[in-house]
Amino acid sequence: MTRRIVITADDLGMDEATIHAVAELIPAGRVSAASVIPVAVWAGLAVDRLKAFTGTDGSKPFSLGVHATLTNETPRAWEPRTRGRSLMQPGGSAFYADVTSFARAAMHDEVLAELRAQIAWFAQAGARPTHLDSHSGAIYGIRGRHFLHSAVLACAEHGLALRLPRKVPEALGAVPPAVRVVHRAAVALADDLDVQLPETLVTDWRPGAEISGYADLRNSYLRMIGELPDGLSELMLHPASATEGPHRLPAERLKRQWELRLLQDDDFVDTLAAEGVAVVAWGARRVRVDAEA
Repeated sequence: MTRRIVITADDLGMDEATIHAVAELIPAGRVSAASVIPVAVWAGLAVDRLKAFTGTDGSKPFSLGVHATLTNETPRAWEPRTRGRSLMQPGGSAFYADVTSFARAAMHDEVLAELRAQIAWFAQAGARPTHLDSHSGAIYGIRGRHFLHSAVLACAEHGLALRLPRKVPEALGAVPPAVRVVHRAAVALADDLDVQLPETLVTDWRPGAEISGYADLRNSYLRMIGELPDGLSELMLHPASATEGPHRLPAERLKRQWELRLLQDDDFVDTLAAEGVAVVAWGARRVRVDAEA
């Protein structure tokens, strides 16, 4: 069995410079997927700039996906596309600022409607997404109620892959037993509805303040590449230019800049080649018309 990896640039749409930087990396195969925040100010530019790379059949494939967003983390006050009341802060129109508050208030039917609306936005922007993942992990139930059932249904309806690793990443530590039960049930539902999942999710989970420098981050990723299991995995990064994220802590901004630098680093692509890891994109899937809420 061969080792394959989808290399995803996450969180695109938050600034213009990062979009262009990621676009320059795609032809060289250093990025094989990108996830766009549908409610971000630069989302339209991201889709317009990157959709030209999708649907290729050559050795450098690329796929574009929905970074489903259900919380707000910016001064621009991201708002739901459906105007679902349970998704908005009381007395306002923006998403809740944190996952815990969102999970406490959100109604499952309004989450599903919002996921469908954010997927539909891609079609309106002239692109067909191939995968869906979750901004700040809002759907997974790590900090409150989960919405995995809604995410699996939305992916089945539109033939999308889902960032739901079959194996819970060890780096997350001691995951509560209840979360593991939810995870197993969601994986089983995804299999039943033919929703493609990665075997595992690879990323450097450490906060920026715990990373001593670029070499530390680079070595972490190169080590994880060497430890990839057989099958299809996803490597997730949050590359960002120096102009992105003034609302973030300085250490987190620097970590994102280092992740962009990693994708530009020859050691990164050389290690993939030396380890015999094939870089692939998410493939288009058939739509399950029998998926029901």
